[in-house]
Parts: sequence; structure tokens; C-alpha cells
Amino acid sequence: QNTVNVFTYAPFQTRVARAVTEYGLNRENAEKDVRKVDKARESYYNYHTGNKWGNAANYDLCLNSAAYGIDGSVDFILRMLDREGKTNLPR
Repeated sequence: QNTVNVFTYAPFQTRVARAVTEYGLNRENAEKDVRKVDKARESYYNYHTGNKWGNAANYDLCLNSAAYGIDGSVDFILRMLDREGKTNLPR
């Protein structure tokens, strides 16, 4: 198998706080936008895969990015892929 399916997630309030910080949204708009993006991602994934978005059984790895931060999560995924011989991406 050449594909590794990774699902990254974080608590809702963590994602809202990131939207406020990264995009300069007020909290109310950030909450609406996060919900809207979640719904769109779920709909897209469910339609194109026939699976349920976020169901751990559909992924090789599920990772809470709030636990490691964005850079730490990327590093974690790349180290896992390197260990499995699935990538030769430069660091």
C-alpha cells in the first residue's frame, strides 16, 4: 500500500483559538467558520470515500495536533513515515 491515511484533529476551542490568531477573526465568526469547514470536509470525505469522516477505523493514524502543535505533529508524522520506509522527503 502506497497510501497512509492520517486524520489530524484538535478540540473545537483549540481550533477556534487558532482561527482567531491566524486569520484575525472575532471569536463568533471563528466558531461559525470552523463549524462550516468541518461540515464541508465531512461531506466531501463521506461522499468521495463512502466512509465516515473521523472514524478511527478508516485511518492508519489519528493524531491530536493540540498535543504536539502543528510543527510537532508534522514531525511526528514524518518520523512515522520514515520509520516505515514510506517517504524520502527532505526535512
